[in-house]
Amino acid sequence: MTCKNILRFSFYFILLNSCSDDNNVNSDNNEGTIDITIDKSLVQKGPFVQGSTISLQELNDDLTLSGNVYNTETIDDFGSFDVNATLANDKVDISATGFYFNEVSGELSNAPLTLRTFVEFRNNQKLNLNILTTIARQRIKFLMTNESLAFSDAKEQAEKETLAAFNIPQSLHSDLTSFEEMDISQDNQSNAILLAISAVVQGNNSVAELGEFISKLSEDLKEDGVISSDLLSEEIIENSKQLDFDQIKKNLEQRFTALDVPFSIPNFKQFVDSDGDGTVNLIDVVLVAPLELTNNSKPEFDWEGSSIENTKYHFQLSDDENFNNLLMDQDDLQGTSLTSEVLLENNKAYWWRVSYTQEDGSESLWNEAFFKFEIDIVDIISPLFNSTVLESPRFEWENNILSNVTYQIQVADDIDFNSIVFEQSSLTESNIQTSLILQQVNQNYYWRVRIIDANGIPGTWVTSIFYFEIQPPIISGRISDSDFNIYEIIYDEQNNPDYVGFNLEVNISNNPDLNPIIKEIKNLEVELNNTYPIWNAPTDGYGIYTYRVRLINPEGIAGPWALEESFDIYEPEVILTEIDLTSLNPTIKWSHGGSIPTTYNYKIVIARNADFTDIIEESMQQVVEDTATQFPSYTIINTLNQGILYHYKVSIINPEGGEITSEVSSFVIQL
Repeated sequence: MTCKNILRFSFYFILLNSCSDDNNVNSDNNEGTIDITIDKSLVQKGPFVQGSTISLQELNDDLTLSGNVYNTETIDDFGSFDVNATLANDKVDISATGFYFNEVSGELSNAPLTLRTFVEFRNNQKLNLNILTTIARQRIKFLMTNESLAFSDAKEQAEKETLAAFNIPQSLHSDLTSFEEMDISQDNQSNAILLAISAVVQGNNSVAELGEFISKLSEDLKEDGVISSDLLSEEIIENSKQLDFDQIKKNLEQRFTALDVPFSIPNFKQFVDSDGDGTVNLIDVVLVAPLELTNNSKPEFDWEGSSIENTKYHFQLSDDENFNNLLMDQDDLQGTSLTSEVLLENNKAYWWRVSYTQEDGSESLWNEAFFKFEIDIVDIISPLFNSTVLESPRFEWENNILSNVTYQIQVADDIDFNSIVFEQSSLTESNIQTSLILQQVNQNYYWRVRIIDANGIPGTWVTSIFYFEIQPPIISGRISDSDFNIYEIIYDEQNNPDYVGFNLEVNISNNPDLNPIIKEIKNLEVELNNTYPIWNAPTDGYGIYTYRVRLINPEGIAGPWALEESFDIYEPEVILTEIDLTSLNPTIKWSHGGSIPTTYNYKIVIARNADFTDIIEESMQQVVEDTATQFPSYTIINTLNQGILYHYKVSIINPEGGEITSEVSSFVIQL
């Protein structure tokens, strides 16, 4: 025998052994019994899953348990269940326990939840279990047992009180269906209220926290129909503020689509008190914008209006939170938006509020909001903070937010902008190549830019700093490889490659203090490792000279001079000084005049005849830089004979093959 058959048998057994005048619905075969049909009913928090337990507990007339129980379970993941039973009494507690779809998180619960209802049965009725039936259950029983109300009256009063506890307007109560008829998957006002309260109660609670919250709400409402606990009221307010309506709707749409059931999610947002002022969004004024921050100096104030027809609104704007200094005060407004009549000040806080005319003609509480007006600042692109420039830069910035604005730029050589060297306003583009030519080399410059909005209100300056630098060049000098009479300088590769394209300027003097300047060279275009001839001795003169070099940028601004350098250039000559004739391998010595680089070589030639057609020996060796301290010499390798006349000469040869030769000298060895 099945459990259901046992239960049905027990119901019949009781009915056969007792009689009740209160049971006025009879079956065909058993007088005094009630045939119960619950058809196509639902268990919804979000929907309970298939296999959730449904338990019917029959109650006595005094609402105590009779001991008769009927159990069934949900038949799908939509929370559907049916019941066909025969009871001895029409008063029944029904409970459903199971896992459910959490509409707020979009996930199945990780623990079972119990929802309840208390009913007086009618034949063949729909009986949904939900948050509202659960919360109102205890209050219905209390009104019946303590105030002797009939079930229908107790149920009507308890439902209105439960709705009022969640700020559902009293004017709507009479048009709503009973709690057990509400369904969160279908679109009407009653269903929207159920979904709104279900989501508010859920909030971010775990299943255990939710069960505790529902139990405490039900118990608090039980005796007087109002929520007395500040903690419970505060949780309802906070949960309401945190709901993501779009996400909840999306979660349910995805769930119902996956279950392949017809649905139309009701507009539940309007039955939540999102701002915690005790009025649901349907009839409340919800301030939309501006909130927290605006970049518009004449913003448009927008709010979502009340659903009450022909509602009029009262608007105020102030720059203090107590609204002692009203900047705008407009009443009898019929629209839900208003453009500011005053220009706001940048970086200043403002407060605004809206009230509305209630159904009784009185003015509602104010809905207030705070915002700060702040014109966006630009992003500096170039020159960046602490960057270095070699010539007057192109100033560039970025603004990706505001449109219909202009810009103001200033450049100064002091951080306080007391000495402004360039300024321009009404710029429509976010970059400018100024006419400014930086004059002070190797010092900081400061620049700043700000937005001027469409109403002429200036934003906040964004300031940056850059360094205008031209370094002294790194230069080396030498006698030219190609000509003994030319002195040249080399622009060293250690120099900043960014100076390529600049020019070099050279000053030369015959005085170490560079006074007077006897030769000035300009417009030597800079190239790394390039050589520049600066002195041609046959025309410029022989002697000792001092020179200095500096860089000139493309705008003609000169950098600092490099340290002075000196060079000496003399007419080159080779002088044979002596020969040691105490050996058959004599040693020749000589000196030379002028500055001869060590890259040059000596060539020594010994011959038997004066025209050097009969050469005995020829040799090359590196030039000695300073012949005043170190005489160059050469010892003849071939052994010579006594009494024979020999001839010799010494030449200096540069890398290009140029040659300076001494006079020819002769000797005879006599030992």
